[in-house]
Amino acid sequence: MSKRKISVSARAIAALLPFISKEETRFHLTGIRIEPSAAGGVLLIATDGHAMGVIHDPEGTTDGEHLVSLPSSLAKAVKSRDGLKGKAHFRGNVVHVVGEKMPPTQNPEIISPHHLHSCNAPDIESEYTFPQWRAVFDFAKDRAHDGNAATFNAAIVHRFREAG
Repeated sequence: MSKRKISVSARAIAALLPFISKEETRFHLTGIRIEPSAAGGVLLIATDGHAMGVIHDPEGTTDGEHLVSLPSSLAKAVKSRDGLKGKAHFRGNVVHVVGEKMPPTQNPEIISPHHLHSCNAPDIESEYTFPQWRAVFDFAKDRAHDGNAATFNAAIVHRFREAG
């Protein structure tokens, strides 16, 4: 059993939902990568191979790098009115979504009035690895702009609008 311990903003997870792959054949892209940030907190990264979202959660915590699965019930909970203001606590293979009024000293694994949802959400294990997402930014940083107008795929731009 996994000993994983992660706490992140439910709003950050909700914002990344438009960037997660819906293709079952790309199951290593159907979750969110969570890793420690050098600036403190955590980074949450999602991509479907065409567009990518990266969010820094300065209050988030993690015990290491994880690629977490996102069951549809979890997606629904973090998008709810109360879920958007709360936290998602991954403990072992289970995730607990709790409301904003839960005292920080309370164990999220204990059911309380602040508890909104729990479900299995193990790490995604695959022979495929999550893309080297930092390489995308390194590539773009080193390119000179030629002054021509940039073009964007409107469907992908719409995903950023959905993310809020």
